Amino acid sequence: MDVIFKQALVIDGTGTEPYVADVGIEHGHIVAIGSINHPSRVEIDATGHVIAPGFIDVHTHDDFALIKQPDMTFKTLQGVTTVVTGNCGIPCKILCNCSTCWPWINSGTCHWQD
Repeated sequence: MDVIFKQALVIDGTGTEPYVADVGIEHGHIVAIGSINHPSRVEIDATGHVIAPGFIDVHTHDDFALIKQPDMTFKTLQGVTTVVTGNCGIPCKILCNCSTCWPWINSGTCHWQD
């Protein structure tokens, strides 16, 4: 295993009560949950910390943030891995994203044709 988080509070998203367990990660995927006595490259004491699946933010106003900061670091640092956009009535994929049409986006010349 690449990483084992030891003694984390696991909230698994199924609605069951949180429980303390080890969580094993290999090649970026969870491969074991429970009491893990397996060698790993890295072992992290997660006592007092929560491990949970990524959160879905279903009511966002991140349409332009997604264009301006596509890595969405400000969301992933909060545990959000999925956002639902379009709540503002403006699609994320806009036809023209030049600085004339959308002054807060600095992407160069306009390709919009009348």
